[in-house]
Amino acid sequence: MPQLYLVSDAGAANLEEFARRGGVVVVGPYSGIVDEHDRVRLGGYPGAWRDLLGVSVEEFFPLDAPIRLASGATGGVWSEAARVTTAKVLDTYATGEPAWTRNEFGDGSAHYLTTLLDDAALAEVLATACREAGVRPEAAGVPGVEVVRRSHPDGRSFLFAVNHTAEDATVTTAEGGTVTVAAGDAVVIPG
Repeated sequence: MPQLYLVSDAGAANLEEFARRGGVVVVGPYSGIVDEHDRVRLGGYPGAWRDLLGVSVEEFFPLDAPIRLASGATGGVWSEAARVTTAKVLDTYATGEPAWTRNEFGDGSAHYLTTLLDDAALAEVLATACREAGVRPEAAGVPGVEVVRRSHPDGRSFLFAVNHTAEDATVTTAEGGTVTVAAGDAVVIPG
């Protein structure tokens, strides 16, 4: 879930219940700050999800230059001074403050980012969350090629591969098969 600044009480409760029942959540910075009427949530930040995330944000810092994390990743646009309450810190800023945390919540977990990570670092966070959730890709990643599986209620399923690039691309499915998708074209694979 990227920066969800505004969220209703019902929406916040739904996300907590998802994690409580075993879901894995990734929340971006400056989330849960106000309710559906744009009223600031009292009691500290990230307002709607302090318990879910196990983090308390003490200050917000818009950035005019990238900020380096201990892992070598960079954050941009925004950062937060936070402290963990129940979460585990997975990456920090040079100052030692949390940049990426993970909190166990019910049967699931919640990851929190206190900055907008560079693409490679964000991909790693999302890959970590996907592994944790048991999600596996339908095909090997090909930049610019969108791959998604859709299932019909009668049990049939289809793999859609959409090539958004100007070059032909070969997609390798999770089952080990390959299919070539022409530039700007789409392929539908039954099964």
